[in-house]
Amino acid sequence: MTTKEIRKKILEILYRDRSENFIKPEKLVSEIKITEEELDNEIRYLSEKYYIRIMGEYMGKRFLNFSGLKITADGVDLVEDPDEFNKLFTFKINNFSNLQNSNVNIESNKNKQTTGIIEEGQENYYENIETEGFDVGIHNKGKKTNIVNYKSVNNIKKKWFETWWGITILTVITAVIAGFIIYKFGWN
Repeated sequence: MTTKEIRKKILEILYRDRSENFIKPEKLVSEIKITEEELDNEIRYLSEKYYIRIMGEYMGKRFLNFSGLKITADGVDLVEDPDEFNKLFTFKINNFSNLQNSNVNIESNKNKQTTGIIEEGQENYYENIETEGFDVGIHNKGKKTNIVNYKSVNNIKKKWFETWWGITILTVITAVIAGFIIYKFGWN
């Protein structure tokens, strides 16, 4: 299970059981079936994003050292908005023996890395595949994958200061300002 799948599952469980005062971490461990360390890492991540609230932290345990979890209003809004919710979690295509003449077009205007197809199967064949708008078109984790005639179009536009000319302009402006300060006030 990937980190994004774990985060998605945590949010779904907390959303489903949001009428309870809080959810004990043991419940998540038993439902998601991962180690306490893996769960603790993803809970801390979701807490830092303000999607969940950690309640009753205490010392003594290395992982899951808190009494419970509760989904926040931001977390509820995220789960209830399918478009926004799915932007945070990549989808994957598993166990396709043949995927021919297919187009994958999904808009992605967020700052996180996106993946069009996460291939985890065995002996799959992809032909005439196009992905558009992703940072990574196909991430191959599978075995004996054969990809023929693949095209990836990245439509994610860089901000002006990330382009070569933006960096050049900022460098020149910085050098001029530094030169003026040194000229005006001296080196010492």
